Amino acid sequence: MASFIGSSMNLIIILSGIIISLVLIILTIKIAVIKSEISDAIERKNVTSYLNRKTLEIEDSVERDTVTPDTIRGYGTSFSKLISWYDSVAQLISVFPLLGILGTVSGLMSQVGASDIDGMLSSLNTALSTTFNGLLWAIGLKVFTTLLPSRMALATEVLLDDYAKKLSNTIALNNITSDQA
Repeated sequence: MASFIGSSMNLIIILSGIIISLVLIILTIKIAVIKSEISDAIERKNVTSYLNRKTLEIEDSVERDTVTPDTIRGYGTSFSKLISWYDSVAQLISVFPLLGILGTVSGLMSQVGASDIDGMLSSLNTALSTTFNGLLWAIGLKVFTTLLPSRMALATEVLLDDYAKKLSNTIALNNITSDQA
């Protein structure tokens, strides 16, 4: 049993790493898209061009589009769901060192039963390579999740918080009624 686990553990680690990497990349792209949609909705403007009859020049008039709080709440809900999925998948990164240790233990157990030097070296190779692969995937994925998606998620949360504060202040100042919100 230990030799089977040890021999297949590298394949399991590599395939798991590829699958988790692809899922994290897809979720990161979706987070970037929803961040862009939220930013665009908050900053949305209409530009109308018209002819100035006195100067005969074309001028632009900028008017804000009406974005309802329900629109932003919908984006916020979609963002929260994506972050929930992303966090769940990112939690799986901690499994890689454990898989590496499992491969190490199974490789060392196989080494005990080896009768020749080639069998011992093969078992030792399995033990060390599973540890190496497990640590390599864990470190690589942890660096990825720390640098890119976490920053985008934080920036999106700041956008949503700022919008919520502006909406609350607008309601408090009676610039709109609460049933419009």
